[in-house]
Amino acid sequence: MSSGTKTIRFILKPLDTIFFGDEKSFFKQAYHQHSRMLPQQTGVLGFLRYEALRRADLLGKNHALWTSLIGSKSFDGSSQSFGVIKSISALSIYNDTVDLFPLRNPCELPEKPVAVTTNFGDGSAQWQSLALFEDAASNRYDPKKTEHFALCFSDYLGNTFDAECKGADHHIEAHGFDKPDWTKSGIFWKDARPGITKSYAGIPNDAGFFHTEFWRMNPEFAFSFVAKIEESDKLKFYAWEEPAVVRFGGDRSLYKMSIDLHNSSRPATKRTGNVFVLLSDALVSNSIYDHCTSAVSETQHFRSVRTESKAGEKWNKRPTEWKGSKQGIASPAKTLIKHGSILIAKDDDAAIEIEEALKKEKAYCNIGYNQFQRLEKLPKGKSK
Repeated sequence: MSSGTKTIRFILKPLDTIFFGDEKSFFKQAYHQHSRMLPQQTGVLGFLRYEALRRADLLGKNHALWTSLIGSKSFDGSSQSFGVIKSISALSIYNDTVDLFPLRNPCELPEKPVAVTTNFGDGSAQWQSLALFEDAASNRYDPKKTEHFALCFSDYLGNTFDAECKGADHHIEAHGFDKPDWTKSGIFWKDARPGITKSYAGIPNDAGFFHTEFWRMNPEFAFSFVAKIEESDKLKFYAWEEPAVVRFGGDRSLYKMSIDLHNSSRPATKRTGNVFVLLSDALVSNSIYDHCTSAVSETQHFRSVRTESKAGEKWNKRPTEWKGSKQGIASPAKTLIKHGSILIAKDDDAAIEIEEALKKEKAYCNIGYNQFQRLEKLPKGKSK
């Protein structure tokens, strides 16, 4: 069946607005909808599975062949096969010369943290030894300074860009839209849209969104990831090489997709140093903080809707009512440490414990979660 496996770089350049959905309520529709800046890794996997079916000309037919091509069901956290898709890397921001990954920007704060009492809200004194970072002027980290640990994208070697682009000096204002100045080293620009959902007959839907926030991307950049893909009788490598306009994420967002068989290399993962930066969201227990002298971390919800490749059954929708499997099955919600978070180990032994904790969830690692870079010192970040 197989004639080999190749590591392929996929490049997705947005053609218009970007929308990646977040957690939704089962019981009511939100009136203020926000897009995530980056997709979940499960979204990347779902995109690849769909493209594999499309390029093998199996969409909507011959379900018996789906399992061998893309696996029998979507990601559920167990050890499972996704057919020709063997593994996926963490997503990066790519501009043909460098891969940029998320970083909570330390703004050149000194490496040495100032000890403070830390409480995660459960009344526990377990992490009292965790510390916040020192500010050169006030000798304490000031949470009112929003630039401290704001998200940026970096190769951790000095090439660093703000996540959000600044506005142009003489920007255009129309219905709340500003014109970004892409020359100011930013990557994303927020695009807010007021409005109301209407049917094809023009009848307003009172339950529709009245405010949606999309993202736009600096045209010099694109999303990128690499995947190990196996060739099969139904899907040859040349089928992936066909450039195409594809849909990825919510709101039927459009991207130009291309692949690169000759530039699939990624920065080598460093295995030394006590500073950990998360390249992607990570599933770990809170006990990981036991090994940290300091941490700069955020969390976000993760929910994977389990789907199966079955003809005639709708297993691909989030349930709106708790009335049996025909509505779909949603796996229990989990909390992930967010991409770009920084964990600083107490010592070399603690660093080994942190690395083992991140690598423990093998199924998540295989599709790009729990990826990290170990560094000898805190990344320089971007000055403000």
